[in-house]
Amino acid sequence: MNKLIQFLFQRVNFILFILLEIIALVLYFSNNAYQGAAFFNSSNAISGTILDFSSSTRDYIYLQDINNTLAAENSYLRKQLNSNKINKEMYASLAKDTTRAQKYDFTPAKVINNSTDKLYNFITINKGANDSIFPGMGVVCAFGVVGKVKSSSKNYATITSLLHKDMLISSKLKRNGAIGSLRWDGNNPSMAKLQFIPRHLEVKKGDTIVSSEYNSIFPEGEMIGKVTSILIKGDENFYTLNVRLSTDFSKLSYVYVIKNRFKAEQDSLELLNSAIKIETKNTKTKK
Repeated sequence: MNKLIQFLFQRVNFILFILLEIIALVLYFSNNAYQGAAFFNSSNAISGTILDFSSSTRDYIYLQDINNTLAAENSYLRKQLNSNKINKEMYASLAKDTTRAQKYDFTPAKVINNSTDKLYNFITINKGANDSIFPGMGVVCAFGVVGKVKSSSKNYATITSLLHKDMLISSKLKRNGAIGSLRWDGNNPSMAKLQFIPRHLEVKKGDTIVSSEYNSIFPEGEMIGKVTSILIKGDENFYTLNVRLSTDFSKLSYVYVIKNRFKAEQDSLELLNSAIKIETKNTKTKK
C-alpha cells in the first residue's frame, strides 16, 4: 500500500494533467454539437467494429453447433412438406387425429469423406446403424439429390454418390412430367445425362429435372438439375439431355438420409407380383 501511495505521489503532476485533459475534452465536446457528434460517431464505429469482430469470432467458435442446429431444423421442415405425406385412407392404422401420414423421415448427417475424381465415387457420413441408417436409403442435401446408402456400421455409413457410373435415378421433367433415367457419365462432376425422354415431347434448355414418383427411396420432386443441352440422333425415338446437377459435390458438408416408412411394404408387394408373373410364365411354358 505504501508503495502505491509513493508511486502516485511521484507522478501526481502527470496524473493531474491527464485529469485536466479529460475534463477539458468533456467540456469541449459537450458544448460543441458538431465536434460532439463527430466524436461519438467515431467511437461508435470503433466499438461497432470491435463488436462485429467479437461476434464473428464467437460464431466461428460455435459454427459446429450452429450447423448442427440448422441441419436438424431443415430435417424437421422437410418432414412437413406435402410431398412427404400419404393419404390416411390408404392405411387404416394411421392416428385418428391426422388426415395425412408421415411417409419420410430425414436424418441429418455430416460428410466426413467424399470423392469426385473417380469413376465410382463414394461418400462417408458420421451416422450409421445406431441412428437407424441402413443400406438402400436415399440421401439428399439442401440443393438436391446426393445418392444412396451402400453400407453402414454402428456409427458410420457409406453412400454411393450420384457421381458413380452405376448409379441410376428415375427422374422427370418438371414442366411436362416426362420420365427418364439419369446417370453420370464419368466425366464432368457437375453434369449428368438424362436418357429415354420421348422425342415427341417438347423439351427446352433450362427445364428443371426432379426425382420421379417411380422410386421408393426419394420423395417425388427432389431437385436434380437443369437441362443445358438436348442431344438428338436421327434414327432414335428418345432425347438424351445434358443436365447440370444442382448439387455441388465438391462442397458437400451436411446431408439428409431418407427413410421411407412404407418402402418395405411396397418392396414386398412388388416382389410378390414378380413371383406371380414368373410362376404364371413357367406354368404356360410347361403346358
